[in-house]
Amino acid sequence: MKFFWKKQTDSRTLRIETLLQETLTPVDPRPEFVTGLRQNLLDRFPRRNAVTVAEPEETSKFQTAVLVTSGILGSVLLVMSGIRGIISLIAAILLFVSWLRQNAHRGSPT
Repeated sequence: MKFFWKKQTDSRTLRIETLLQETLTPVDPRPEFVTGLRQNLLDRFPRRNAVTVAEPEETSKFQTAVLVTSGILGSVLLVMSGIRGIISLIAAILLFVSWLRQNAHRGSPT
């Protein structure tokens, strides 16, 4: 069904394109219009540098210290979170094992 709609849409598009080519005649824009449009667009959207790269001497020692400190702090917090996750996993396993042992003792006849 998907292909049927695609073919039908393509044939409709081709018919419309053919009709437009037969009906409309291409027109070259006046040079004044092109110049005015170009100027209007450049005035409305001024050019900007895409990327401004800071030179190494422009970064202060304070900025470097803040970046290094925050990187170290982030790494420490990440390691601490990993350790906490491992401890929680071990505690959950031990709790499950103790629960299994209690249920095994209750279920066995004495």
